[in-house]
Amino acid sequence: MRIGVHGGTFHCDDVLACFMLHETTPFKTAKIVRTRDPELLEKMDAVVDVGGVYCAERFRYDHHQRGFDEKMTELGCDTKLSSVGLVYRHHGADLIASLLKIPADSETLQLIYKNIYRSFVEAIDGHDNGISQYREDVAPRYLVTTSLTSRIARMNPEWNEDAQNIDHKFQEAMAVAGAEFTDHVRRMYYTWLPARTIVEKSISERFDVDKSGQIVVLDRWCPWNEHLLDIEASTLLGSPLRYVIFSSNATDWRVQAVPSDVGSYVSRLSLPKALQGMSGEKLSTLAGIPDCVFVHANGFVGGAKTYESALKLAKKALEEIHQ
Repeated sequence: MRIGVHGGTFHCDDVLACFMLHETTPFKTAKIVRTRDPELLEKMDAVVDVGGVYCAERFRYDHHQRGFDEKMTELGCDTKLSSVGLVYRHHGADLIASLLKIPADSETLQLIYKNIYRSFVEAIDGHDNGISQYREDVAPRYLVTTSLTSRIARMNPEWNEDAQNIDHKFQEAMAVAGAEFTDHVRRMYYTWLPARTIVEKSISERFDVDKSGQIVVLDRWCPWNEHLLDIEASTLLGSPLRYVIFSSNATDWRVQAVPSDVGSYVSRLSLPKALQGMSGEKLSTLAGIPDCVFVHANGFVGGAKTYESALKLAKKALEEIHQ
């Protein structure tokens, strides 16, 4: 078995796509052939990121042809797919099931499959297709040069280096990209997924916290943003969730505003503007709430020494929208 991929400079999408395909049962022992020769590519058992054809039945996964506009709409995403997105679409679920030893038809697998695309693969698709990370055409404030995409790019021979060993470097890049993908899948299963149970329970008990149903209290801190927004989007909750209260210890409580979207720095409802940037006794006096510690200058998070004070801070913020 042979997997064909273009020669010359390699990129994160073709490197990771080859790793994924190579991990599937039919291609476990396949040889990677790097070429742009159409006749050679036609003889390959699979072709990635070259050849001008997308046909899963023939294991052809290119995205450069005229008119190609495939997107992972089945997951609610609108980023044009690159070769890695195409391979992930058809083989990602089976690959994850094999890595984690879980049933291929389980709800757990489908949840992880969806979130691995959104949190890992989609960024590679977007970068390779030249799609801005920002929805508005605005230059970024800062550059990110430590992503997997940039690390893989740096594994190519430099312009003033001998490029004869580029195929060997491609194999090294496959190992790097594959290890990071595998680690991400395992962290998703063993770390990210258990947090969902905590968030689901907290949401179900929200009316025990406050009659508004807009304040959620976590039994213990965990990564909650993605879970909360995803659960909310798929469930008719009635009222939008505004604040999450949690603690890392008995004397350190936080009330954090729910963001408008995953990864957004914009809060649905910031803590009161009059309290933003305040701390200590001055904050407690102004708020009329004892044991306050701080409210961030942007109002997205505040702290208190007790649960009761953190809850009062959240309730005070809710009261303001009705005044």
